[in-house]
Amino acid sequence: MWSLPGRGLRSKSPNRHPSKAASSAWSAGSRFSVGSARGEQRLVGECLADARKRAGVTQRELAARSGKPQSFVSAYENGQRRIDVLEFLAIVEALATDPHTVFGEIMGRRNRGMMS
Repeated sequence: MWSLPGRGLRSKSPNRHPSKAASSAWSAGSRFSVGSARGEQRLVGECLADARKRAGVTQRELAARSGKPQSFVSAYENGQRRIDVLEFLAIVEALATDPHTVFGEIMGRRNRGMMS
């Protein structure tokens, strides 16, 4: 429970962190343990690399289109770097690809457990 004393937000129960409960619930229902986050990063990178290749774009071209260095593209494609949702959208936009299609591919592979 949160209160608004004055202008600031303050938790009425300072020893409880809301995101810890949420992450426990997520990991309990997930098919992958928290320790496999690296594998999921790799899965996202592989799907984005496949989308890039289908679009006929090199890593260097994608980097130029998105205003990032080529090493950025390589790092997330190899699962060495996480990307957030805004970066995901910028990448698929630079590829002129539908984000729903790429995200559907990620979820399909994840649900089938096709992580390499």
